[in-house]
Formats: sequence, C-alpha cells, structure tokens
Amino acid sequence: MSKIDLLLHPIRIRIIMALAGKPLTPGQIAAEIADVPQTSLYRHINALVEGGILNIVDERPIRGTVEKVYALVEGAARLSHEDIASVSDEDHLRYFMVYLSSLLQDFSSYLERTQSTSDKEMIYNKVRLYLTDEEYHTLSEQFRALATPYAIDDGDPQRKRYIFGFVSIPEE
Repeated sequence: MSKIDLLLHPIRIRIIMALAGKPLTPGQIAAEIADVPQTSLYRHINALVEGGILNIVDERPIRGTVEKVYALVEGAARLSHEDIASVSDEDHLRYFMVYLSSLLQDFSSYLERTQSTSDKEMIYNKVRLYLTDEEYHTLSEQFRALATPYAIDDGDPQRKRYIFGFVSIPEE
C-alpha cells in the first residue's frame, strides 16, 4: 500500500488526528472516535504501525495483558512531493473526497455538540492569493512552522483543540 493510500483513509485520518500532539492507548483512541468498531480500529492502528506512521512508545501491563501506547512518528503523516508525483487525476480526486469527507465529519460533530446558534463561531473562509511557485512553497512551510508549536497537547485545561484544514488550488 502506498503512503498516500495508507494516510488518506477516513478512519486512519481520524486516528492520526486523535494522536496529533499526544500519545494514546487504543482505548483512548476508541473514546475519541467511538463510532468505529474496535476490531476495525485495531486493524487500522496496525496498518499505521506497519506503514511507519505510528510507533509504540510504551507498554503497560493491564489485567494479564499488555496495553500499548501509540504516538505519531515525527513527520511521517506528511505527504511529500514524491508521494504525490505519480498520482493520477482520478486518484487525486478520490483522495480529495476523503479529505473533504473527514472535514465534513469534523464539522458535523462540531454542530452536534454546539448548543445554540450564538455559540457557533465563524470557522470557514476563503481567500485568493497571488504567489509565485517559490512564494507558495515558502508560505506553505510558514503555515507548517506557525502551526507546529500548537499541535502538542501540554495538558493545559484552558486550551481546546481546533481543527484547521488548508486547501490550496492553483487557478489559471
């Protein structure tokens, strides 16, 4: 399985998002994505471990068995230009649909847990930028560098998790 196929699967995207910034046990992952059957969850966790996306960072004895703690491998969940270079247009469209469906799932969950209209924040926008290819790549790296310090759960109860989704589509 290619790295892009491994990463761009609806359940595996949710596992990766659950593990962003903090190591978790399968039970903790299951609590965050409770609608995924446990057998399916374990199968996808194992695929991510075999694909080098997740590491086992701890093992704890629990009631006669060993509970594993998983964490994302630094940088492994990012797709490189090489990962995407040989992807067909049809596959690009399929991967983009998976990405959009994961955003739709996140947004649906947000709406379900937000009680009133006044509690809902303005969370989507669209902007047109004029960039050279070099400026585009620089801006992408700046976004990544800007977001990275905030991707770690430091346990501060004042901080809540937000999902930022960035899509850039070149126009002609």
